[in-house]
Amino acid sequence: MATLRLHLVDGFDNDTVRIQVNGKTVFSKDNVSTSGLVGLADSVTAEVDTEAAEIDVHLPKQGLSKHIQVKAKDSQDVVISVVAGRIDWHTPQTPVGFA
Repeated sequence: MATLRLHLVDGFDNDTVRIQVNGKTVFSKDNVSTSGLVGLADSVTAEVDTEAAEIDVHLPKQGLSKHIQVKAKDSQDVVISVVAGRIDWHTPQTPVGFA
């Protein structure tokens, strides 16, 4: 079993955010906004029991969605942001921490 830590960071501004991992809804929230102090809007953890994870991120108010595929390691951070009208993401090499 692997743990995915999904971090919503830059660019969220009073958004509705829906996230599914391998078809299961793991996050559904309205009014998600990035904090200017720590650069974080919200986080969610999801357990997966497959070698790869399919992550679907939807921002219905903005008409944006993104399908992400990652290899599920023992513990994997996925950083998600909204940049220039699109959803961007990356998997950092070192664990993510926020103050």
